[in-house]
Amino acid sequence: MDELRHLTAQMAREGIRRLLVLSGDDAWTLRQAQTVRTELASDGLWVGPRPMPEPYASPAALKSLLGREFQHAFFDAREGFDVAAFAALAGTLRAGSWLVLLTPDFAQWPARPDADSLRWSDAPDPISTPNFVYRFCQQSSADNASILWRQGEECVVPALPRVRDGVPPMVIRRRSRPPCLPN
Repeated sequence: MDELRHLTAQMAREGIRRLLVLSGDDAWTLRQAQTVRTELASDGLWVGPRPMPEPYASPAALKSLLGREFQHAFFDAREGFDVAAFAALAGTLRAGSWLVLLTPDFAQWPARPDADSLRWSDAPDPISTPNFVYRFCQQSSADNASILWRQGEECVVPALPRVRDGVPPMVIRRRSRPPCLPN
């Protein structure tokens, strides 16, 4: 956890935010998230289907938080992943913040029913969303700016990419042309 605190201070100095994904069974991800929340000792907003210690909001209530800022945030996607709420939550973070995402084990997640699917699907019961979940897992595993901590593995905290001329790495990445666009 010392590495995480050191990295958090560096992120604040450089004005960036970062994603930490906790992937594993329900009890393990919850335990790790609570430890991170305690170690970061901040106003870390918790968003999920079940109430947690304050500050807490359900995914549906995130609209009421527009205009507010939090130092860190925790998003519980273990039962369902409301991507719109996740994006809204990311928009509430101050520079130097962690967005901590709790997910099922990546190997099992694509096949699991997603409770959030009831919000947008006509199906009477939750359905799995394997294409989206698989793509999310693939992208977050390949992203060197994020930290993926899987149950049963060590949490590897990679160094931040160097800031070039005061421009955070994520801004540099967004300015480059995606490979799918023609020249």
